[in-house]
Amino acid sequence: MSEFMDPLIQKLLILGLVVVLTSFAGSLLPFFFYSKKKVLNTFVSFGAGVLIAAAFVHMMPEALNLMFYKAREASIWILVGFLLLFVLERFVMIHPCEELECNFHYLGWTAFIGLSIHSLTAGVALGASMLEESLGYLVFLAIIAHQFPEAFSLSSLLAISGFEKKRALLLVFLYSLMIPIGSILAVYSLKILPAKGVGIALAISAGTFLHISTSDLLPTIHKVEKDRYVNLSAFLLGLFSMIFLPELLS
Repeated sequence: MSEFMDPLIQKLLILGLVVVLTSFAGSLLPFFFYSKKKVLNTFVSFGAGVLIAAAFVHMMPEALNLMFYKAREASIWILVGFLLLFVLERFVMIHPCEELECNFHYLGWTAFIGLSIHSLTAGVALGASMLEESLGYLVFLAIIAHQFPEAFSLSSLLAISGFEKKRALLLVFLYSLMIPIGSILAVYSLKILPAKGVGIALAISAGTFLHISTSDLLPTIHKVEKDRYVNLSAFLLGLFSMIFLPELLS
């Protein structure tokens, strides 16, 4: 029997398929509103809440844990991620047009990379926890709980960034694959992904999330006065979905 037919690997592949389907379910709705900027702004408000909560509630604590609770070092890498995106935005990612939508051109790629790193580490956690099956299924439920809103947020950012639907769906698919890839890597050899290295990557991603949400998404949403209460509600819903839903399911 091939080593990939190991019962644990089979379970992880099945759980990974569920994650992929969940991601696609969460990503489909924004594709029906590609031409409606008003609706997409509301979706992006939700996404801003998801990104901020993901950074503060999930990514930073996990990065700190993986870096052996060296708070100062973790904070420096978070700042590196924030400044890295700031420098890229101001001096590298410059666009000739002056329209509002131009501010979103690069955000889709940044969100894709940051969320993919987050999903990869979540996959590693799933694979490691499945060594104790009862714990593994609790971790899986928590992953499902935040995978849906994250995929929704990613596709919203890809939509408002002007990505073609086929390319956006491909990126969502690649993002969702990070969970099964990370889980299988964890089972075969956690040495492939040294804990501290994963923690640094996660801290940098958290910094980019903070920059996207606070410097780009929230100020832009704030300018849309007409629907400010709707957008505020969507933002708070995004926050609460990432804070409380994983806890309720675990």
